[in-house]
Amino acid sequence: MGEKVPNITVNDCDNYCNGETDDLLQKSREISSVIRQRQTSTSKFDDIMECQLDEAMSRKIYTKGRPPWFDETGKKQSEAFVIGICGGSSSGKTTVATSIVSDMGLPWVNIVSMDSFYKVLTPEQKKLAGDDDYNFDVPDALEMDLVVDTLHKLKQGNSAIIPQYCFTTHSRIETASKIHYGSDVIIFEGILAFCDKRLRDMMNVKVFVDADADVRLARRLKRDTEFRGRTIESVLTQYMKFVKPAYETYCEEFKSYADIVVNNNSNDHAACQVATNFIVKKCESVLSDKGYRSSKMYKAIPYNIYLPENVLSSGLPPNLITSEKPYNVNGVYNIIKKSMVSRDEFVEISNEIMNEIGMSCLEKFKSIDRPNTVISYTVAHEIVESSPSFYKNNIQKGNMLVKIQQQTNIPELYTCSLPRNIDKSKCFLFDPIISSGSVLMAIRVLLDHQVNEKDIYICGILMSDRAAKSIAYAYPNINMIVRNVEFKSEIDALKPGIYQYFD
Repeated sequence: MGEKVPNITVNDCDNYCNGETDDLLQKSREISSVIRQRQTSTSKFDDIMECQLDEAMSRKIYTKGRPPWFDETGKKQSEAFVIGICGGSSSGKTTVATSIVSDMGLPWVNIVSMDSFYKVLTPEQKKLAGDDDYNFDVPDALEMDLVVDTLHKLKQGNSAIIPQYCFTTHSRIETASKIHYGSDVIIFEGILAFCDKRLRDMMNVKVFVDADADVRLARRLKRDTEFRGRTIESVLTQYMKFVKPAYETYCEEFKSYADIVVNNNSNDHAACQVATNFIVKKCESVLSDKGYRSSKMYKAIPYNIYLPENVLSSGLPPNLITSEKPYNVNGVYNIIKKSMVSRDEFVEISNEIMNEIGMSCLEKFKSIDRPNTVISYTVAHEIVESSPSFYKNNIQKGNMLVKIQQQTNIPELYTCSLPRNIDKSKCFLFDPIISSGSVLMAIRVLLDHQVNEKDIYICGILMSDRAAKSIAYAYPNINMIVRNVEFKSEIDALKPGIYQYFD
């Protein structure tokens, strides 16, 4: 960590996104040992790379892990700040978007590309596209109502499915669609991003990225031949027939809607930085007015679910059920909490108890006429998944991975795989030890997948009293079924020994 870390500029980010450099891999190796911090997820490129050197930040390391998009009471935060970025094809919209994300330093930014929303072509239209005779550069080529509906959902803090469009087959890749959850900031970019008033009205800041025609053509040639399977001849034919006229018809007019115009000839770093500074300051001002806490504050303030004093000092909530205990339960709990046995024995005991609790919960609460889904959401998922009896009698399986970020104590969502009919299902969240914000994250994911609150059941071996009160305070209709409750007055962590579940 004593070595100087090279600064990665906006130009580097632009080159990465457009495939215009060969030394990026070497640069990433040079800083591969630097501390990582979470940044973003997008519909166009998976992650923004980031590293830390003292107070300065320069992005170059892939990271994943979705921080909370809800407040300490479990409720969704206020409307997201939407930045619209418009400009001609290959003008450098991604460069500006990446620069904004890099300089904001927010826990989460969604970047949504308008390219994802092209219409699925009919066989006749595909033939035209194959002959370079289909116009993709007009508003009618996009499913505009779907674009508006998706951006509106994200702005309201709701989840939305972002389709993935294949420019080779001119169809959507159904299996590659991505679900985006709520975020503090949304960057929406596309050549026709300003074409619909409904879209413009949702944007807090509108940016137009400009570049000379020959510069845009050179970038387009490189992108389409390298990444979209096109020939030089087809790119030139389409450019002269559709792209250039569309720019003159639509994009030139869109400049009048912009709050700021960026001249991005030659990947102009200085021009990008002026735009970035303007947007970041405006965004920070709006978020500050909403009471937003920056990521730097998160480092100092551990993540805890908010509880009023009267709730914290009250008894256990009525929606918490402690199941019947076997004869030797106290001895088993002592073994679990004090790690009095070997790891293999520890796992075997845990499997037995979890299997018993799970089957008891399912027999008592499962639906007869609707799907039932068992979901694990922590690194202790093997304790759940090793119990095949859970998946009998039409019981579905789902999983998430929610981990607590050690430096900030904030829960982060890493993966999510749920059945398509999850919104019609009774959902049973299984976790041996329920004591932290992880469960609140898992609940929020299910709610964003349109699962009814009263159809969510949390099942485990041990739960802290604070966790029980926190869940009931945020979501009073959720059901909690555990074998035992641990009482702690100040923290929601459980006794030593139980962390063997996470080894």
